[in-house]
Amino acid sequence: MDRQEIAKEFLQDKFGMFIHWGLYSVRSRGEWAIFRDAVPRSEYKKYLKMFNPKRFDARAWVKMALDAGMKYMCITTKHHDGFCLFDSQYTDFKITNTPFKRDIKKELADACHEMGMRFCLYYSIWDIWHPGLTGYSQEGKDPDIVYPIEEGWTPTKEGIKYMHKQVEELCTKYGKIDYFFFDVKRAEGEDYDGWTLIENMRKWQPEMLINDRLGVGGDVGTPENTIPTDASEDEKCTKTMMWECNACSNNNWAYVHDDKAFKSSDQIIQELVEVVSKGGNFLINVGPTGLGDFPPENVQMLKDVGEWMDYHADSIY
Repeated sequence: MDRQEIAKEFLQDKFGMFIHWGLYSVRSRGEWAIFRDAVPRSEYKKYLKMFNPKRFDARAWVKMALDAGMKYMCITTKHHDGFCLFDSQYTDFKITNTPFKRDIKKELADACHEMGMRFCLYYSIWDIWHPGLTGYSQEGKDPDIVYPIEEGWTPTKEGIKYMHKQVEELCTKYGKIDYFFFDVKRAEGEDYDGWTLIENMRKWQPEMLINDRLGVGGDVGTPENTIPTDASEDEKCTKTMMWECNACSNNNWAYVHDDKAFKSSDQIIQELVEVVSKGGNFLINVGPTGLGDFPPENVQMLKDVGEWMDYHADSIY
């Protein structure tokens, strides 16, 4: 299939589920908890022994998305805290070293492939645990504290190698991947040896689309928590680029126990309709709890959207 046909299929998908999940879900203070709460690294690492999402059910997650009328699912493989939700051979800071032990990515990939859901992956370039990807200078600072990422930072050769190797793992271990979502473009694509990585990703997954945040060779513009008035003029979308609005369902990407500012189901539907009417895709986020279930507000939203889709899906697809 040529890239024009791949792009056409993506533009027909319209609606997907974004999932932010990781060690931070145990603390239930959001994906930036280690920075926002100034959590010492030594304390944060203790969550590795506490992550045991016994309620996680890959097929149940996929079914909820399908019942809501969604066509694709994109989940974090590694956020800025460096914790891998997959069995990477390049780090010990990963899910298979938690009490849960299982490779969640494999279970979700298998469920998506079996149930007809497109499988997509998010990967953060920034990594507070890898010395070549921390994004700030540690000189003269407390090594147990995480500091704000610096603009214009340059990854080291060791950091680039680590990133490339992990992307290779993700692109070669889990079957077909439809879309790869990079995050944290705080340097130029050349700083990540981006063209080499893009070329290799095209070889590993010839039919996979890649977003714009690597800084080179992207297929999909990704305006965040905003719907462009004119996508062709948005800084994250070129006039020829497909685009996708990725949005929170409340005020945080990952689970926060006291964040009850959830958008209403009507608002989610209105945003979906607006995005689609402007030619984009809509990726709405869900933040599972540390136990592996969805907040009840998200469950109700998915049910309501699914009921709306039962009558109006033709207007979306």
